[in-house]
Amino acid sequence: MIDYAKNTLNAKNIYAYGTSFGGYLTLKYINEQGNPFQKIALRAPAVQIHHSLMSRMSEEERQKLAKGKEILWGFDRQMKISQAFFDELAGGDIFQNDYLEVADQIFILHGTEDEMVPLSVSQQFADNNVIELLPIEGADHAFSNPKLMDVAIGKIVDFFAP
Repeated sequence: MIDYAKNTLNAKNIYAYGTSFGGYLTLKYINEQGNPFQKIALRAPAVQIHHSLMSRMSEEERQKLAKGKEILWGFDRQMKISQAFFDELAGGDIFQNDYLEVADQIFILHGTEDEMVPLSVSQQFADNNVIELLPIEGADHAFSNPKLMDVAIGKIVDFFAP
């Protein structure tokens, strides 16, 4: 996608916006491939995705995975996931990486009522990497309150503005 934007669309600047797992993937990409983004906005990034998912898993789901079976996982849309997926997440601990060189290009928003990824986890990640984090009072993980989502969108647009 990045190559397509640069080479086919001739994009001069590429921006990233990732939420939850998308935030994790954006940070993982930067660590593994370098940072091609002008600016990066992350909303409730799942920087400890393995822990976040495992803590929400039922004992029945754990047993299925242990037996080599797939489980259905997700929110509105579910997909089949195997133990190998969770093993890969366990090996991709974002906290082990240093993002100090790109910290000025990253902005994090996180709801104070996030039930999936505690605000404290994002705050620790932001503090460790000197990244600006804006808590959004009353927002849950999905920012399901449209007024709070509007606040988040406005802050991201301001951050992306030249």
